[in-house]
Amino acid sequence: MDMEDQGCTAGGNGGGLFAGLFACGCQPGDSPSLLADKYREEAKLSPNSAVSHYNLGSTLQERGKVSEAIMCYLSAIALDPTYSEAHYNLGSAYQSMGDLKSALRSYQSCVKLVPGHAQAWYNLGYVMQDLGDVKGGIRSFKMAIKWDPVDVDSHLNLGNLYRGGGEPSKAVACYRRAIECCGNSVMGHYNLGSAYQEMGMVEKSLGPLGRAVSLDPDYADAHFNLGISFQELGRYGEALTCYRNAYRADPTFEEARGAMRGVEKAIKRGAKKGGTGDEGEEGGKENVRNGLNVGGRKEGREFGDPLRG
Repeated sequence: MDMEDQGCTAGGNGGGLFAGLFACGCQPGDSPSLLADKYREEAKLSPNSAVSHYNLGSTLQERGKVSEAIMCYLSAIALDPTYSEAHYNLGSAYQSMGDLKSALRSYQSCVKLVPGHAQAWYNLGYVMQDLGDVKGGIRSFKMAIKWDPVDVDSHLNLGNLYRGGGEPSKAVACYRRAIECCGNSVMGHYNLGSAYQEMGMVEKSLGPLGRAVSLDPDYADAHFNLGISFQELGRYGEALTCYRNAYRADPTFEEARGAMRGVEKAIKRGAKKGGTGDEGEEGGKENVRNGLNVGGRKEGREFGDPLRG
């Protein structure tokens, strides 16, 4: 997601995109290590430049030196409190370290400066979701969607919050919108099918779950949930195939192995009674596996981009 497309600009010391890059003698293609050395020197020469500290922090964060990056972002913000991208990257750095409350404050500062910063709204929603603030998470994901209506992860996570809060019909609407944005969204189809299962609409769950496994044949949970639907509908042969596929995709998936064995026994019992096996009891059925917490911290052009001038 491109920040210019969102109408977002950095405050204060913001200039042309490549100004900071060439001002310090950096060139496109320079290694992160070389960039860090050049930006560190630039920060020494221009200690009052918020951009210099931001650029150094961005490069350090890209190299995994998050604690040092945080200090740089804090220096940039101290010099220019309106530097929205510094607030955003600071939030990203805090979030990567698990300091969610500090990340929350940084993202809130960013969206206060730039209300149209969709990625900051998304990350804010994700942090609130992790902190257990369901209402805040819903509000933030809605704002992310307002400024970027085609962001699949925003729709998915909004649906997950509704679903976790006991509003599956609203969740279904969100998952459908995610699929409209990207017809090949595995998680969109998977969560839609799983939501239908939770609503008791088992027959309706077959389509999206089947689509999920066709898009990602190695997605064990999708095979497993599809097996549950077939099993609930008494289609044990198809359920067994799904459980086998789930276990084949993930040999550590003990629930799938247990369900597989249970259905095999049920089919044998049905066969002994002279039936097809579909009349057997529902052995081995397990709970639906949820596809929650879709996506993660957005690492778009605003994170790790040392070109911001």
